[in-house]
Formats: sequence, structure tokens, C-alpha cells
Amino acid sequence: MANLSLDQPGIRADTYRPPARGTPRTRVRRNVPALHPLPASGRIDCTSRHSEERRMKPLVAAVAVLVALATVAPKLMRLRIRFFKWLHWTWAARVTEEHFERWVLVLRIVLLVLAVALLFFGVATKW
Repeated sequence: MANLSLDQPGIRADTYRPPARGTPRTRVRRNVPALHPLPASGRIDCTSRHSEERRMKPLVAAVAVLVALATVAPKLMRLRIRFFKWLHWTWAARVTEEHFERWVLVLRIVLLVLAVALLFFGVATKW
């Protein structure tokens, strides 16, 4: 039976992984790190790859919010009309009601263009 202690030359304590089930116990891999070595501090911190993912999360959330707002654009325009009526701006409410479909289309286009621009900005800054 092989000696599997961590004192053997070629086996590092910070990368040692016991053999998987079903493998013979006589086989010892040397100088092959099974896991990523731990930092000297002993704490696992975010690597640069994870920090890039962390930077992308707010942009992806903003894109999702803009796309969600684009889907509810008619409700937003109706809310705008109610706000104009609350201010007693009947002329503004009337103009918005007369061109309702056009306002909704313009609002959707603007929101989707902003979402695409944010997505491209996020992808461009990731690299």
C-alpha cells in the first residue's frame, strides 16, 4: 500500500485532493495540481475574471429593466396622460391621446436603443 501522506516530495498540501472512488490506492499523482492553489492569506478572493462578471451585473440588470419598460410602454403613456390631467394640462393630455400609438412607438424605440447601447458598452468594456 502506498504512503499517501502530504510529506512526500511532489505533493503540495494546498492542492492535494484525495483519489476518487474506484481508483486504486497505489496510484499517486505527483506535481499535478488538482485544485487551484489557495492564496497566501488563506482567504478566497475574487479573481479578475470574477470582477469582470461583477462589473457586468449592473449593466445586464439595466438592460433587463429597459427591455421590461419597453414592453409596458402603453401603460407608461397612459400614466403620463393621467399625470397631465392631474396637472390640468388638458392640451398636453389631448395631444398625447391623439398621437398615442406614435408616442408608444417612439418610447419603445428609445428604450430599446438605450438597452442595445448599454449591452454593447458592457461587452466592449469587458475585454
